[in-house]
Amino acid sequence: MANLSFGGTSAAVSVVLLAVLSIGLGAAPSVNAGNIFEDDWVPGKSTEVRPATAPITQPVPKVVPPLIPPSTEKQPVAPEPLSIVNSSEVTRKPIPAKDDLDRSRTLLKEAFAEQLADRAIPARHKLAETLLKEAEKAGANQSDQFALFAGAINAAKESASLRMVVEVADQMAKRYVVDSEQVKLGSALSMPLKADTSLNTASNVLAGLELLDTLIAADEMPVAARLCSLLRPAAVGDAGLMAVLQKRQQEIDILRTAHDRAALHMEKLKTSPDDASANSAVGGYLCFYAGNWQKGLAMLAKGSDVELKKLAIDDLSKPTSTEALLKLADGWWNAAAKQAISVQPKIHQHAAVLYSKCSGDFTPLQRIKIDKRIADAGAVSAVSATAANALRDAISRQKMGKLNEFTGQFAGKPSVAHTPWVIGEPLEGDIKWEPIANGYSLSGEISVGHNAGNHGNKIRDRTANVVARAGFHLEGGTVLITKGTLDLRGELENPIVLKNVHVECELTGAFKAAYVIFDHCTFTTEGPYRWTGGISGKYELENCLLMQSNFPHFGFYDDGIKLNHCTFAGCKFPERENKPGKDDDSFKTARHEWSRIADCEFLDCEISASVYWLPQKCNFFNCKPTDAATYFSPSDLVVELGLPADDRDRILKELKERTTKSGAGRVSFSAASGLYQTHAFPKP
Repeated sequence: MANLSFGGTSAAVSVVLLAVLSIGLGAAPSVNAGNIFEDDWVPGKSTEVRPATAPITQPVPKVVPPLIPPSTEKQPVAPEPLSIVNSSEVTRKPIPAKDDLDRSRTLLKEAFAEQLADRAIPARHKLAETLLKEAEKAGANQSDQFALFAGAINAAKESASLRMVVEVADQMAKRYVVDSEQVKLGSALSMPLKADTSLNTASNVLAGLELLDTLIAADEMPVAARLCSLLRPAAVGDAGLMAVLQKRQQEIDILRTAHDRAALHMEKLKTSPDDASANSAVGGYLCFYAGNWQKGLAMLAKGSDVELKKLAIDDLSKPTSTEALLKLADGWWNAAAKQAISVQPKIHQHAAVLYSKCSGDFTPLQRIKIDKRIADAGAVSAVSATAANALRDAISRQKMGKLNEFTGQFAGKPSVAHTPWVIGEPLEGDIKWEPIANGYSLSGEISVGHNAGNHGNKIRDRTANVVARAGFHLEGGTVLITKGTLDLRGELENPIVLKNVHVECELTGAFKAAYVIFDHCTFTTEGPYRWTGGISGKYELENCLLMQSNFPHFGFYDDGIKLNHCTFAGCKFPERENKPGKDDDSFKTARHEWSRIADCEFLDCEISASVYWLPQKCNFFNCKPTDAATYFSPSDLVVELGLPADDRDRILKELKERTTKSGAGRVSFSAASGLYQTHAFPKP
């Protein structure tokens, strides 16, 4: 896969992605594949999913194969949040054939010729956004979709946005048999990481740190060291970023030295598998450095260290009694003091896993000791993540600060003289709303379609499908969607704006919006009947900014929502009404496809406790939980929230106080290890 220098003549190759695309070829592809838009680019067919730890082709440094796969032992961490899996995304398709991709490549060059000619960083970033958006809509034609994804990745690279590369690679890997981690890594090693703004640079460093975590877990220290060295120049001038990278570099150096020592002993074990000294050395590395206790214990049990050998044998026997578990945990905790300081935390964490399995009656002092050691192990294990989490907090706070500036300017801007808009009869058919210079003002109501069953038969049923184009601006009035669809299609650099607009959606209507700014708007579901066999009003919002815009009623049956990549500032969310009954279930309601809130940011919002059950990977800044909520379901619900470090205790405490249960199941709240790196609009 070429390094897509749009409009240029570069023949530089993004070798990692080329390797991904050439899986399964009988003959190795030529590395001189050139530019996807100009040269004879030949992707390969993929027959299997490669693990993220597969060796990486030059010019990426040769990767020393890991001694063993990463550990599968679970550490005492908060449970993962439940997520909704779309079955259509589970089955991944092979990479399209070369001839088909050649045609798509030519069409892409023609369709985006003007954008390809503009090589400025903002233009490249906009192009990446556009190509990704088009790729997500092009599923019916696989070669077009794949070429669009590939183009988006390379446009993101040229705009110095590793965050965008990560987003596109994940979307591509959901649909095609490519290794997203290899794509991300290959891009990070071959693109500029110093971006046009400090905020974007920090986002790149954070994305790079997450790649480092993957490499370290895979035991690929040489590549991790190289990536870390590439990230450090991007952090010059930022003391916080540099401190994070210096700490990570120290960790990598320690692990790399230990890896190299263990590799020598591994060679010895190939010819002498029972060599006690070699087993001790490799077993110690696997347990204390790599964290793979399952594999390492078997070697320590054959080793020369008498104390560790006894502990390993006891551990492998899988004790179940509290007495045996407690003795084993104490043994490991005490043994840590005799090992290097750098590995003591890993041993303490293993002991904490054993302590957590102990149950029964303990004396007060025993309980204090156990709880303290578990807490200490957890605190130590979190130290290495603290700096990265602080960085993530800082990035999100910078973004929220910029959002505050933006919303303040927007809210304080006086309304301009708009063109009055008067539409009498309900709309019918396929209609386009085009933007005009000053936008429109509406004092009455516009009806998208007409449902005679709801509004009388003086007017016959009418169905309307309305599309509003980018740049469209409407202020005031009511938009009633009674039969049909209103689809607001803004763009990243040219959003649609609705101000002081009331949107009403009925059972036979649907509302969709992308890249729209809602300022002091309201959303309600109208109609004479409450439909309990399905969802009445349907609101799909993606990449939208909502400022003091609210759902006055937020019932499950009335208001179906799909809110993705949105930012909410100063909004209010009332109770997610779902009263106890034989057919109602809070778990099913919270995880229903029409109760989806994902990858969003909330700033200064008032949110009912029951609405906190819905989010997936969302961040909350200075938000206030409101209302009491009763959870009724036979199933437990685990909710993980992105919360700033200085505010998480308050929000979790308030949510716990406001939430009760009625039934066998319960809802539990926890804070993520750090704020999520969301892709919510407006993007930094």
